[in-house]
Order: sequence, then C-alpha cells, then structure tokens
Amino acid sequence: MKLRKVDIISTEFIKPISPTPYHLRCLDFSILDQLSPLMTVPFILYYPLPKELDLQHAKATNLSRLLLLKKSLSQTLARFYPFAGRINRDYTSINCNDNGVPFSEAFAHDYHLDEILEQPNSFMKLLRRFLPYEESLLSPTIPMLVQVTFFECGGMTIGICASHKITDAPTLNTLINGWAIAARRNPKAKILEFVPTAKFLPPVDNNQPQLLFLQPEKVNNVTKIFFFDASCIASLKAKTVSDSVLVPTRVEALSALIWKCAMATLSSKKEKSSLLVHTVNLRKRLVVPLPSDCMGNAIALFKSIYKENDTMDLPGLVTLLRKGLLEFRDKYENKCRGHEVILGMVNDAKEIGAHIKRDDMEMYNFTSWCRFQFYDADFGWGSPSWVSRIEFEAKNHVLFIDTKSGGGIEAWVSLDKALMEIFEQDIELLNGCGVL
Repeated sequence: MKLRKVDIISTEFIKPISPTPYHLRCLDFSILDQLSPLMTVPFILYYPLPKELDLQHAKATNLSRLLLLKKSLSQTLARFYPFAGRINRDYTSINCNDNGVPFSEAFAHDYHLDEILEQPNSFMKLLRRFLPYEESLLSPTIPMLVQVTFFECGGMTIGICASHKITDAPTLNTLINGWAIAARRNPKAKILEFVPTAKFLPPVDNNQPQLLFLQPEKVNNVTKIFFFDASCIASLKAKTVSDSVLVPTRVEALSALIWKCAMATLSSKKEKSSLLVHTVNLRKRLVVPLPSDCMGNAIALFKSIYKENDTMDLPGLVTLLRKGLLEFRDKYENKCRGHEVILGMVNDAKEIGAHIKRDDMEMYNFTSWCRFQFYDADFGWGSPSWVSRIEFEAKNHVLFIDTKSGGGIEAWVSLDKALMEIFEQDIELLNGCGVL
C-alpha cells in the first residue's frame, strides 16, 4: 500500500533583495481589501521533469531550481514588497517590514506527477499537501506562503497561499508571472511593478461588513473537475443563442449549463428559486479604468435570479445571466470611481445576503479565472503542465479555469455529496464534457 506522504525538508523566510523604502513601509488597504474575507487563495503549478534531463540528474537539477526560485523570489519581493510584510491586527493595512515569505522545501513520497495530471479527481483530497499549510506558519497576518515540492519522478510543484486581504485572481496572476520573469532573467520582458488598488479605491472607515465575497456554509460537499474542450464549448454556445443574446460568451454558456444541471438535482426539494452570484473584474469596467496589473482586490458581484415560473432552458438562463451583468454595468460602469460606487456594491451584497437567508432559494457562487496567463509562468524549465486550486470547503461553488490547450475550460464544481452523485450523471452535462 502506498504511503503517499509529503515531508517538509526545510523552511526559511525569503526577504526582499533590497529593503523597502521608508515612505512605502505602510500600505493601507483599499475599501475592497477591507471588505474581503480572512482566507487564503490557494494555487498550485505543476512542472514535470524537463525532457532533456534524466532521473540521475534530477537531484542536482532540483537543487539549482530551488536556489533559482529563492533568488528570483527575493528579487520579486523588492518590487512586490507588501507580500514580504505582515498584515496589521486591525486588518486595515500592511506593515511592509520585509519580514519575508515563508518558503518550504518538501518531498512527495509514492506520488508520480503523471498520475495526478491524468486523474486529478482521484487525487483531489491530496492536492492540499502541495501547499504551505504548516500549522506553525499559518497566520492571518502573513500575506503569502510558498511550498516547492519535489517528486521521485523528477517533477515538482510550486504551491502558493496568498491572503485574500490583498489578493484576487488578477493579482495572483501578476505576482506569479512577475516572479517567473525574474527567474528567466529576460532583459526584454516587461518588468511588472506593484501598483496598489488603494491608490484608486481608497479606504473608508472599517466598520463595513465583509460581504463582497460570500461563502456558503460548510457541509458534506465534494469537489470535482469537469473538462470542456474548445469544440464542446463552441457547440454549447450555439445551443444558448437567442434573440436576447446573439453572441453568448464561453463563460455565460458554461455557467448556464452547470446552473441548469445543479438546479435539476433539487427537483425533489422545496427550493423554487435559485440565485447565481458571479464575480466580475472591475479593472476595465469603471468609467476611469484601473490598470490591468494593479494589485489588491478589484472584484465585485453581480446576481441573476431564476424564479419558479422562468423557463429552465439554456438560452433562457444565459438571458438571465446577461441581464444581471447589464444591470451591474448600467449601475456602475458609467460612474466615476468613488466611495458611493463601492458602497453601492456593499448594499448589493447585503441584498444578496438577504436572498441567501430565504428558505425557498438556493445560492450558487460562480467565479471565472479564464483569460489569465497562469500557463505563461515559465521559471526557466518550461510552462506548467497544469495549474489548480484545491477542493472547496463550501458547497455550491463553481470555478472556471482555462485549460492549457487553447479554448477549453475546466469547471471545478463543489456540491453536497449526495447531490453531486445526481449532478455528474446528468445526460445534458455528460453530452457536453468529459470528467477528468
């Protein structure tokens, strides 16, 4: 019987290669950072042994890769300095004191990277072992932790846990690719700098509730990945066209399918309405756009509601999704940035919270990480073979991530265990995808 364990070999704190200037030592949170929850954003990149190397040279190669990752992270932290600091206990700012990022080296016994890449659903509950979840290091004050795990086959993973108080998906993308650029030492590559969202969305009094990122209660749930290649999505988009939405997006079409199949699992229960909450990246959606690489939280929520008398077909659900997005756009995109806009979003979140409390309504939380360049993260030994999250703790959560091959999407779906057994047998779902 395989032991399948991961041993931590060593842990050290990687500090910026140069000290943070005194005038940058305190970074106030933006209003959206203030509203974000005290949780981590976990992310793992998977790298097989480079083809030009063999196992005999893997150990020496691992050492050189480890040293390169540490050195380039130190260089990166000089630019992205808040990640080497500590979040203050009142959770309104970061003390950019250069205390460093906990960086652990680990070794995976009885794992083979190819097995994980071929059957990720079989390893779902084990993926968190490739993340820096050491009890002694876990603290809501540490903005970022890293774990590099080496495998007997010569492969490796880079696991990152970043605090949601300063990190959304675009921030994570900028941070990882900035680190990879430093590792490759490409003088022609664009040098990414830290541009805080607080510069554009300044803080307010911190009595606002943490409502913009809603988390359903923890239940006996299970997370599975469903794979949709480019041809499946093209076919799905064609099925969702209507007079109301002539050109549905990939995310709209896929959201409609999963929403429909998830609602179908509740056909014998009392819920008669359904609330779908989708995240939206604000960086390009305000009348004065934010820089695409600004770092911190710059996401909000829009909602779509399915009512008992609505038609539960794909075109109809896409119409509801588009309606929710257009209402969000009309409400906020034509206005200047300001506290009144953000506080309006807080009120929207309170309204969503009121819907959740209703006995006759089931909520689904959708997030899209599509179109981010996570597969560009080449540290000098090629792009990752796969990137992943870990299983969700909360039910009714759906995450979309691009596949490495262009045009495809992985849908990470978390449902109550009993409902997942019904969901994954849905004929319409099975006709549109393959389960990894």
